[in-house]
Amino acid sequence: MVKLLILADDFTGALDTGVQFSGKGIRTQVVVSSHWVEPDSDCDVMVIDMETRHVPKEKAYEIVYDVCQQAVKYGIRCFYKKTDSALRGNVGSELQAAVDAVSGKNIVFVPAFPAMRRITVDGVHYIDGIPVKESVFGQDPFEPVMYDRVDELLRATGYKGGVIGVGKAERKLQAAEERKTQASEERGQKAAEAAKQQLFLYDAETDADLDEIAESVGKKKDIPILAGCAGFAAKLPELLKLSVKESDDVKLKENLVFLCGSVNPITKSQIVYGEKMGIPRIHLKPEEKLEISYWNQPVGLEKIRQLAKDGMQHIIIDSNDEEGHNDTMEYAAKKGYSIEDVRVRISETLGYLLKKLIDAGMEATYLITGGDTLIGFMKAIGVSELEPMNEIRPGCVLTSLNYQDKKHYVITKSGGFGQERLIEQLTRILAQ
Repeated sequence: MVKLLILADDFTGALDTGVQFSGKGIRTQVVVSSHWVEPDSDCDVMVIDMETRHVPKEKAYEIVYDVCQQAVKYGIRCFYKKTDSALRGNVGSELQAAVDAVSGKNIVFVPAFPAMRRITVDGVHYIDGIPVKESVFGQDPFEPVMYDRVDELLRATGYKGGVIGVGKAERKLQAAEERKTQASEERGQKAAEAAKQQLFLYDAETDADLDEIAESVGKKKDIPILAGCAGFAAKLPELLKLSVKESDDVKLKENLVFLCGSVNPITKSQIVYGEKMGIPRIHLKPEEKLEISYWNQPVGLEKIRQLAKDGMQHIIIDSNDEEGHNDTMEYAAKKGYSIEDVRVRISETLGYLLKKLIDAGMEATYLITGGDTLIGFMKAIGVSELEPMNEIRPGCVLTSLNYQDKKHYVITKSGGFGQERLIEQLTRILAQ
């Protein structure tokens, strides 16, 4: 029986949250679907990537509401609404949908991920010590974050309920009040009624803060709807008293093929570092990343044969233009492609390219950055489910999938995760 349902808005987020459970030996199922999917009979944690990051907030509300409503009918009692650690997407409308569908529950929202230097202080969200609106995520060409204050961002993206900020001082008062009222059932019921349908927004600056919040939530008679990123999700196995065990080790291919579909400066710095290590970096030309048909033409097929051969060693396949160039957007303008068209075309074309490379005989451990690129690959090979195995590096999830009767291992990563030396760290792990 499923003990927890996690609802994500993109695939890398679904995986980096799901691995907090699968990495502890908890049977975790991760699927991509905008509808309710009945879980496997032995599943303890179900993760559904609804792909709502880029849809209008009204559509996101409908999808989340429907999935939650069907889950309640199925018998799910515990929900975790996974949100982006930089607060991108339809955060407010999706939380509103969850609380509307799962009636009678409050929301405990903990957006911080201290291990990734993403913290919330006095209701303001910070990335690397910078308010999120002023960070690289505020400059994102596809989905810039427009607010630093989390309550303002929630309302701007569709949340209509009350928001109660809970800082460190409030947490201590709250804990003291819980101790006072623990023996009085009647007072507890009145307090719950007073707080009905509220969203409690928690500050957190350290991992210890997350532990403290989880301990407080675990004392409640009825677990509220929980929300946050992978940081708070990592505390749920203990909070929900899930049985854990050692996960199995796997042997990976030593060569790393890095397929980059992210424009995030953090990923770009990782690629530059990898190039300085001597790893070949291939900048795809505009038609090579925007036109799937290119890879079925003679010139494209010949390039696939060469890339498949080169991919037997470490290689970086990069969708970013060379420094100082703007070839992609100039090409898109000539073709009449919008920014959204560019985003979709790059993810679909990169996914199709990787499929063709595997079909051509490439064997490697694959590193894919960006949920859109990962989804493009999944669609290209006709697979809707990945198995998260472990967190090979912070923010980097090792997954497995079956394609053409063969198991392939894919490391997935959000564009904004990882240290500059990530490629060096991964290649050392693969060489062990």
